[in-house]
Amino acid sequence: MGNRNFGNTSRKDSVEYRREVIAALRLRGASMRAIAQKLYEEGIVNPKSGAPYSAKTIKYDLDAIRDEWKRSASESIEAHISRQLAEIEEIKRAAWAQKRIDLVLKALEREMQLLGTSQQVSRVQVDDWRSQAIEEIKAGKLDFEALARHFDEQLATELFRAAGVPVSAE
Repeated sequence: MGNRNFGNTSRKDSVEYRREVIAALRLRGASMRAIAQKLYEEGIVNPKSGAPYSAKTIKYDLDAIRDEWKRSASESIEAHISRQLAEIEEIKRAAWAQKRIDLVLKALEREMQLLGTSQQVSRVQVDDWRSQAIEEIKAGKLDFEALARHFDEQLATELFRAAGVPVSAE
């Protein structure tokens, strides 16, 4: 008989093989009874008795298979999130280097969404920093030269115009 559980294979190998077969059958929609029958037809039987595997053994295997699938999925998700966080970090570095605060804020927003912290922290919208800057320009707390030096002249001009404050270079 083509029994794969007898011979020189170890118990661990036979359990792994049995679970591979059970997983494949379950993914195709087979019931526990159908799985037991298919294992028996394939010569995959209890090595101690030569009898078909019990429903209890198949259920135990299915539980172990589900646990492995969950663990594997969790590791895959963690790896994917780690890669995405690294990409967001690179985007933030590049945006800071280009003095693109709008992109920095968008990257921070994506990071907060990914980590789930956007629900825990009051969301800062991209326009909020502009609104605050405009209010500070109106109040005389920000001067054009400092803003242009820190960011660039184009952004400083845009913010001063939005505040209704004339720019001395115009």
